[in-house]
Amino acid sequence: ADAVLALCENGCPSAQADIPGMKVRREYSSLVFGAEHSMTFAPVTVAPGNVIEIPDAKIRVSCEYAPKAPDIYNSLTTYLFDPGKIYGTVTVRPRAQGDSIRLRGRGITKPVRRLFIDSHIPAAMRGITPVVADDNGPIAVHGFGVAERAAFQGSGPVLKLVIEEIIENE
Repeated sequence: ADAVLALCENGCPSAQADIPGMKVRREYSSLVFGAEHSMTFAPVTVAPGNVIEIPDAKIRVSCEYAPKAPDIYNSLTTYLFDPGKIYGTVTVRPRAQGDSIRLRGRGITKPVRRLFIDSHIPAAMRGITPVVADDNGPIAVHGFGVAERAAFQGSGPVLKLVIEEIIENE
């Protein structure tokens, strides 16, 4: 009981304690009882015309090329890229050590790790938050937006990538 109280009073947003029979961890303002399951998924390559399910991350990724922009512009689930600014292959993968991104409209380059911490994404969930990358690094982070360097500028052809959550019993 003292260990659990200490977690509540601890200023650290990600702390843990062992109590008889289980682990208890703090995830920002919540306490989670039980073993920590660090979740992750295997990277997948995406290309126009593909629809790929990634069950470990509970997402479906679709990718298409269009001669002009669709009515829906960038959102936190739909990402529009300038195909001429994509280097090599596009993959959807977990965050990698050293990843950083300059999100469109934010004017600052930030480590993806810091984005997750600042947004209070629990440590156990960071491994399944999709990062879209080309051969030069991240071009989008799911839930955050598109990198300035690859963002669609409003005219010409577009590469559209949509990440949808897979609902259980769909």
